[in-house]
Amino acid sequence: MFKIMHTAEDKDINHGGHLDFVKITSLFSQLRSDFFRAKDIADIDEYGLGFISTNISIDLISEVKLGELMMIELTKVTRKLLKISFHISATNIENSKIAARGIITMVPFNYKTRRPVRLAPFHPLKKIIQ
Repeated sequence: MFKIMHTAEDKDINHGGHLDFVKITSLFSQLRSDFFRAKDIADIDEYGLGFISTNISIDLISEVKLGELMMIELTKVTRKLLKISFHISATNIENSKIAARGIITMVPFNYKTRRPVRLAPFHPLKKIIQ
């Protein structure tokens, strides 16, 4: 559906010699943000309408070490009531193993009224949600 690549750098590696949890969380968030930009979807538009994260859940499955290339991929987008979930996986290209899987859950949000709102019927995400 959408993907980014990342090579594990020295600053990404924790004391255990593998990719830090904070970095994988950041990469998942970056993927979601890059996906929005690619689809011309604003995090917050000129009317104050946008999205706010309500939950991020990540399962670490296998290690990624210094210099290893990863593919971080948005596999699907689902919706339940107001919640929109972005399902993401990270694959270590060096050994073809899944390194992590996760879900970023967001809700449409009116930043002016500070309340969740319904996704507009014409919103571009409507075409993508499974």
